[in-house]
Amino acid sequence: MAEETYTNRPKGDPYAGALRPVAQTKAPKLAFKAGGREYRVDLRNRFGPVIDQGELNSCTCCATVAAVEYLFAKREGKWLMMSPLFVYYNARKISGMEMTNAPILAAHAPAALLAWGVCDDDHWPYDLNHFNTPPPNEAYRNATVLQAVQFARLGSIDEIKASLSAGIPAMFGSNIPRGYYEAAERTGMMPELGKASGPPSGHAMLIVGYDDGARHWIVRNSVGERFGEKGYLRIPYSLFDSHVWNEDVWAIGELEKIGQRTLIDGTVSGAVDDFQRNGAAQTQSAM
Repeated sequence: MAEETYTNRPKGDPYAGALRPVAQTKAPKLAFKAGGREYRVDLRNRFGPVIDQGELNSCTCCATVAAVEYLFAKREGKWLMMSPLFVYYNARKISGMEMTNAPILAAHAPAALLAWGVCDDDHWPYDLNHFNTPPPNEAYRNATVLQAVQFARLGSIDEIKASLSAGIPAMFGSNIPRGYYEAAERTGMMPELGKASGPPSGHAMLIVGYDDGARHWIVRNSVGERFGEKGYLRIPYSLFDSHVWNEDVWAIGELEKIGQRTLIDGTVSGAVDDFQRNGAAQTQSAM
């Protein structure tokens, strides 16, 4: 495809696709009523292969769909490949950018999934040449609106760990400098804070575990399985704390089934409605 098609993608940056909101978006927050979490969590064994987002700014949608694939595998005992491209088109519909290979706000991806569902990959495969083609009617008919799936903001490190301890992965946006990704591509581990450099990359990934002993997060990327540890990497706590967008960490899953938790500051359906009304303005202010 012609180079000018990808006008919103930073040249040469494979770790891009997420916009940081200028103001905190309206969405519920997941709060835990009681303490208690695991010392170490690793959810990777329920996930399928790691997709390569290629030249598309689809990292938020790759992370969101991976979280739903994980939920399906946990619930049904089998893995089903779902369509990030379907969610990416509809998330850009919320953003008012559906004809452009545009980076989006992280929360627009799960909002699109709740509004239009997600079809399986056979009905809308990940073909870069179709990024600005509306999915066919058959894909929308195949799409499942997963009523049990919710998303909510996580407001602290302890809440991220509590969510993971309950089996719920978390998507996050960050501006980690590119040199850290280059190191992790080779070793599977990002260096400690201050040990690498480069221009910042607005990128979203999915947290699937952590290790308090080793003091790192276990994270699923979306640049294929040649990266790091078969598509996964570890991020030191110090680096994460410095570069994560604190208002942009999202639990995605069956939140109603988590014990000792509550949703505050609104409802999921209210957030989806608000994003559909105001998503274009939110996107323009963030670009």
